[in-house]
Amino acid sequence: MGKQFKATSKMTAKFLVVLMVLQAVLFSLTAFGAPKVQPTTFDITAASVNLFTVGVKTNKPAVTFSTATDATYKVVTWSSDAIGVATVDPTTGLITAVAAGTAIIKGTVKDYPLLTDSITVKVFNSLTTVAYDKKLVTIKPNVTTSAYKPVLTPANASVTGITYTSSKPGVATVDLNTGAVTTIAGGTTVITATVMLDGLVGAAAKRTTTYTVIVPTPVAAIKFVKPAINLNYIVKNGLATKSAPVAFTVVGPDVTVNGRTTASVPTNKVVTWSIGDPTVATVTDKGVITPLKIGVTTITATSDYDSTITKTVALNVYANLTKITLAKTTVTVKMGTTDAVGVTVDPVSVTNIVYSVVPVKNVTDVVYVNATTGVITPIKVGKQSILVTVTAGDIKKTGVISVTVPKPVTDIVWGSKNVAIVKIDKTIKLLANVLPADAGVKTFRFKSSAYGIASVNGATGEVTGISAGTATITVTSDDGAFTKTVDIVVS
Repeated sequence: MGKQFKATSKMTAKFLVVLMVLQAVLFSLTAFGAPKVQPTTFDITAASVNLFTVGVKTNKPAVTFSTATDATYKVVTWSSDAIGVATVDPTTGLITAVAAGTAIIKGTVKDYPLLTDSITVKVFNSLTTVAYDKKLVTIKPNVTTSAYKPVLTPANASVTGITYTSSKPGVATVDLNTGAVTTIAGGTTVITATVMLDGLVGAAAKRTTTYTVIVPTPVAAIKFVKPAINLNYIVKNGLATKSAPVAFTVVGPDVTVNGRTTASVPTNKVVTWSIGDPTVATVTDKGVITPLKIGVTTITATSDYDSTITKTVALNVYANLTKITLAKTTVTVKMGTTDAVGVTVDPVSVTNIVYSVVPVKNVTDVVYVNATTGVITPIKVGKQSILVTVTAGDIKKTGVISVTVPKPVTDIVWGSKNVAIVKIDKTIKLLANVLPADAGVKTFRFKSSAYGIASVNGATGEVTGISAGTATITVTSDDGAFTKTVDIVVS
């Protein structure tokens, strides 16, 4: 028989101490939680993503960590190897497209720099619009055109190709790859261009635009209702007393149906009108004639379909141009803007007005003027004159407009301190200057952030103290909208 075990008071005390330690450890584990699990793997879910300069510009990649990784260790820092293509928020991981190209976005676990992964970002130039510059085109039968492509905006949009189809190949066919059209017979067809966008798939990758092709029935002749008539106009006091349209018809080739021959109806009945002597009379696109001066001339209708088909009638007219009045003789046009030359003609029926730039010897032009509309467009800083010429028959009157293109403002500076003090009911004047000092437009606009403390004259910059406090005065240049501020302390 072995020895029996007997507990002593000393052994009992040791047991109680061990039990208390175990209870303390258990309480610690309960109070502070189990040890935090550290990551062993980190992955970006997607290998690549496509973004666009317009539309879908951002993406936040999804990430995964090893199972049970504590949230404390799931902090990731982000970087891009090509910020000119795509940027990434270093904290959130939000990727933003900048310009077409490829960028590698890298994610690194903050406390574990050896745990990294990356995603390839491809950025494509978004196609904002696609359209033909003409929506309706008339092409004679049996003609093959050159390649006709739609206009892409922007021109460098990311596309993989363009294909073309015709809705009625019996009227006109279209080359699948070039867009060149071959007309076959009279009628109408719709040409569709399908643009394939890079970076997209399915229906989203296709953008279409169309234009209509008319293959006309030919024109055979133009006939005046009264082909031998002379149209006589009398002008009194510089104004035409009569204007009238010329009556005419346009006919196509003869066709025979069931033994009966008749003239066909041409598709294009449009004619272009011209005057033998444009100083004698004017004619509208509708064939309405207005006299300009005494004289004898002819009026001719020419088929738009075939310029060899014409018809002419004699015309006798009588005109008197008395004066022209310019809306202004001096004008200032800033770079990047336009202005129009205003002119009043007496009599108002005179429409032969031509605008031209007066050349300066050995100096390139400062401005360009549209010869028909009189719209002035600046080319460079400087001064130049515009000549307005009005002609009615043998009468010519001119006017000159002086144009100044000022040097643009690049910045503004205060001519006073950044902080100004003014007494209540007292006035000070703030001074501002443009840069460069020889800029053409040197005017400003002033405003106060608190008119109840300090009011300011918007044009002169004079500040008046109203009540104690501080207000901010902002000055803005009229040219370029540059701004500066100054604090005003009212006491």
